[in-house]
Amino acid sequence: MSDTSPVRIGFFGKPEEPLSLRGLEFLRRTAEFEIVFVTTGRGRGSTTGTGTLQRHARAHGLRLLDYPDVEDRLSEVDLVLSFSNSVVFPASFLNKARLGVVNMHPAALPAYRGSHGLAHAILNGETRAGVTLHYCAEKIDAGPVIDLQYIPIGPDDSVRSMWGKIDDLAHAMLVELAPRLAEAARRGERLPTVPQEPTEARWYSTRSLPDEWEFDPDLPPELQRRYVRAFDYPGRRPAHLRAGGSYVHLTVRGGEIVISGVTPADDNGGTA
Repeated sequence: MSDTSPVRIGFFGKPEEPLSLRGLEFLRRTAEFEIVFVTTGRGRGSTTGTGTLQRHARAHGLRLLDYPDVEDRLSEVDLVLSFSNSVVFPASFLNKARLGVVNMHPAALPAYRGSHGLAHAILNGETRAGVTLHYCAEKIDAGPVIDLQYIPIGPDDSVRSMWGKIDDLAHAMLVELAPRLAEAARRGERLPTVPQEPTEARWYSTRSLPDEWEFDPDLPPELQRRYVRAFDYPGRRPAHLRAGGSYVHLTVRGGEIVISGVTPADDNGGTA
C-alpha cells in the first residue's frame, strides 16, 4: 500500500441507528478510506433491508453484504470498523481481519462491558460517562483500548439527556482517530493500545436492566433518583407510579423527583 492510497475498510452499523449513519457518511467523504462493503450484521437483512443505513449505502453506490457473506470477503479489506453495531465477532472472523476490527463501545471499558453501560453508570452514581474505541478480541468487549474519553454526568442527567452527547463524543473520536488509523494501516500496522485491566472489569448482560421500573418508596432517596434517571431511556417506559387507571411518569429536576406526565394504564410501550 502506498503512502497516499486509501485504506480499504468494511463497515458494520445498525439499520436505523443515527450514529452508524453519521460514521458511514464521514468515512465515505474521507479520501483516506475506501469503503469496500457495508453490512448491518446478523442474518441476511443487509441487502434486502430498507433502513437509513442501507438506503444511504445504495444512494452512494456502496456495496451491501449480508453478514454470512462478509467473512469470505475479508481478504479485500485492510480492517473492519464496527460503529454502533452489536455483532459478536467469532475468532474465525477476527483471525481473517488483517489489521483487526475496531469497535466503538458506548461506555467506559473495562468497567462497563456488555449492555446498558450508560444506565448502569448512572445507577452506580458515576459522575462521568465514557466512550471506548478498541480492537475486538474473542472475548466480548475485552480487546485492547485505542482511546477512552469521558463527558460529565450532571446530577439531573438521564440516559435520555446523555444519549446524544455520547453519540457526539463517539463521532468526534472517530474523526480524530481516522488520520492515525489510516497512517498506521498504510504501514501495515495497528494503532498503539493499552490492555484492559481484568480486575476492573464488570459485565452487564442485555437483561441486566429490567424493562421498566415502578417507584420503590423503600429505597434511599439518592438511589430513587438514580433509578428515575436511569429509566428515562429512549424506547422504554419512564420510571413511574401507578395511580388508579394511570401511569404517573417521573423525572428528576433540580435534584428532586417530579411528575413528567401521565398515561393510561393500558399504555403498553415506552416513549420515543
